[in-house]
Amino acid sequence: MNRLTFPIIVITALALLIGGYAIFRSQSNNDLIRTSVRFPIPIVEAGQTGFYVAREKGYYAEEGLDVTFHHSTPTLGPIRAVATEIDDFGMIGGLDTLLAARGKGRPLTAVGILHRNAKFVALYSLKDSGITTAADLTNKKVGFFYGHISEVFIRSYLKKEHVTVQEVGMKYYDYSRLTSGDIDAMPGFKATVLPDVEEKGIEVTVIDPADSGVVMQGYTLFVTDGFLRGRPEIIAKFLRATFRGYRDSVTNPQEGVELLTKHDAALSSATELKRLPFYSEPMSTDPYGYMDKQMFRMTYDRLDGLGLIVTPFNPQDAFDSSFVEEVAVRSEDLK
Repeated sequence: MNRLTFPIIVITALALLIGGYAIFRSQSNNDLIRTSVRFPIPIVEAGQTGFYVAREKGYYAEEGLDVTFHHSTPTLGPIRAVATEIDDFGMIGGLDTLLAARGKGRPLTAVGILHRNAKFVALYSLKDSGITTAADLTNKKVGFFYGHISEVFIRSYLKKEHVTVQEVGMKYYDYSRLTSGDIDAMPGFKATVLPDVEEKGIEVTVIDPADSGVVMQGYTLFVTDGFLRGRPEIIAKFLRATFRGYRDSVTNPQEGVELLTKHDAALSSATELKRLPFYSEPMSTDPYGYMDKQMFRMTYDRLDGLGLIVTPFNPQDAFDSSFVEEVAVRSEDLK
């Protein structure tokens, strides 16, 4: 073998090795079952941390799944995306949207709820406004995010408190409407508003519906009735991997935020770490995804009281807890 032949042989061998590995990777990826989930908002944020942890740590791949994450757009949210079979799974901010959709004939079923009695949504007034209770908002201007889950929830709260307000439509989290005096209060998720106003130096008073016993359930995972019957094994695999991701994000929030923020350079790790506890603290952990009939009945009755259940149905038909029980991901598994 001469001096020129040896390098050629080595290069050829390396090329074959690399090519063979690429083919192996491609075949491995092709062996995975493709599925997708639609998130409720158009951005990457702390509430999705468990999904990104599950994907980055290979939990979906271990279950034989290749999961694509889709974010909502103004014209395509989770309800529509799943109902039209664009996505297999959807995640929404609470049960309200799901039950209202089922009352309109959408065959959708919850397969897991990440947060029980989440207390996500509240109203916010400027601290120096003197507005500290729902009663103080009587005939005041209150911003509403029309189409957002907070819209129905805040109406439920104000109705319970027998308070009538002037509704003002507004863009999501436009704090200038509040600070300018254009509105007297605005709604929003605590995980978004409280870190935001702290960074902006805006002092607010939190008017919390939970103090009056009006609570919402948190992020809800759902599928169509047809997918429930036809692909139950995919549901179990997806939930097991997802719950493992959320469990890891609860026990190691720093790692979770690092895996989340790598997908959006605009995200601040420090800010997302402030947001994450608002999602982690109310999380159902024994088991993850816990649901029961009381959670659904309470939400159904609240919506029905607002006339938002077009066609009455049994709220117990809107969920299937068997998958949560089957995968049984618990916090105690780490002990």
